[in-house]
Amino acid sequence: MKKNFSLISLGCARTLVDSEQMVQSMQSVGFAMVPEGTKEEVTVLNTCSFIQDAIIETEQNIELLINRKKDNIIKTICVVGCYPSRFKEPELKEKYPEVDLWCTTKDESTLHQRLGELVFKRRYTPEKKQRYTKLSPSHYAYLKISEGCDNWCTFCTIPKIRGKHNSKTIEEIRQDAKLQIAMGAKELIIIAEDTTAWGEDIYGEPSLEKLIEGLADLDAWIRLMYIFPSRVTDRLIKAMAETKNIIPYIDIPIQHVNTELLSAMNRRHDKAFLEQMITDMRTAIPD
Repeated sequence: MKKNFSLISLGCARTLVDSEQMVQSMQSVGFAMVPEGTKEEVTVLNTCSFIQDAIIETEQNIELLINRKKDNIIKTICVVGCYPSRFKEPELKEKYPEVDLWCTTKDESTLHQRLGELVFKRRYTPEKKQRYTKLSPSHYAYLKISEGCDNWCTFCTIPKIRGKHNSKTIEEIRQDAKLQIAMGAKELIIIAEDTTAWGEDIYGEPSLEKLIEGLADLDAWIRLMYIFPSRVTDRLIKAMAETKNIIPYIDIPIQHVNTELLSAMNRRHDKAFLEQMITDMRTAIPD
């Protein structure tokens, strides 16, 4: 007999993609997703802990779920993602003993197995064909091309939370893209902790332009986000300018232009580099 579960997804689009993959895997071991507050027995909270406000929001949601459990509205609480990745599990168990399962970002691929064994009290054999459930509107989709980050900016906890950078292959990304297009996506939004680092672990150098070329034949617009300034090359700009389905838009965390402060942030560029990069982009992509 299937068990109903709900899922709360906090934080960024990368977390949302992870949440969609969790739903798919959980449905393969005997769970059925229902809207939050509709007689679910299990609630999965996918969390963010990047900044203090995100930690506060996560802890408020955990406390809300604990109250629901005490009122017998739900039976099982699972907290997954960045929050249990940032803090040590023994500390979390002591702080929130009512939470039944903690799962870090590194363990998300086994969430369905662990939660299935916890709830059903026996091992479940996954269905051969898994059903993908979108949590965002059908006309666009987030396409996560890699996991983790190796930049180690001095102010950022992402490498500690998400681990080392690991790229998906072009074929894996194309399969994800084709699935989203088949479900109605007209725009694919490329995301990662650092999209410009894509391919470095495969080809020995950042190679986002190769991925752009590998997606050029897809019947969908492509939008680039999370571009790291110092990895923007002439090759990348050229690929953006010449690839017809690339939207002339770029999401890039400039954050500051003071060279001294950029150095303190452990950014590998200065003000002059940023100015030249923007000029090069405007020259190559005037519209």
